[in-house]
Amino acid sequence: MGGLKHHQGRQAQVDCGHLGTLELDGEGRKLSGFTFTLGYSRMMMAEATLDQKLSTVLRLHEEAFRQLGGVPE
Repeated sequence: MGGLKHHQGRQAQVDCGHLGTLELDGEGRKLSGFTFTLGYSRMMMAEATLDQKLSTVLRLHEEAFRQLGGVPE
């Protein structure tokens, strides 16, 4: 792909986005998705959340590092 090389452990790609609206206790709540994909192996961690606050995104990064076994360079 255009000479771009992905070396093992070098990078990951993160995306957050709106998935739709969820009805909770009679009220509509925005449902967001978070994905964390390793560039070399394409292993992925994905989770749905009720917000995209910085604290939530940081917690999801930490969970991805835990599940995927480390932190990309």
